[in-house]
Amino acid sequence: MAEPVRQKLNVSRSIVLDAAGNGTATLAPEDFPGPANWHVDGVIIQTNRPGQAPIPRVQVYMDTVSPANSQGLSYDGSFSQGAADLNLSRGNTLLAVWAAGGPGDIASMTITGEKW
Repeated sequence: MAEPVRQKLNVSRSIVLDAAGNGTATLAPEDFPGPANWHVDGVIIQTNRPGQAPIPRVQVYMDTVSPANSQGLSYDGSFSQGAADLNLSRGNTLLAVWAAGGPGDIASMTITGEKW
């Protein structure tokens, strides 16, 4: 059987933080056209005011918000990037959950890697 053709993965989702400075961005293979299998090797989290108070914290989860599904935490949710080693397929979701940010700020999660 031939090896599947791998393509570059670079997708993002932006949300607006609520009146308390909280919000959740989600990324899932079924939300985007193309291959349904993703290998995530990088995650970039940011807001439209990096480094300006209030600086939110952000936690990334796989599928559901629970301690068992935590993939990482940053106390600088206004801009943080890190390496990852996650596999997602249809039915999986990556969630970035911001807390204590600026009300109305635009927050985004970008993931990079490969899809096939």
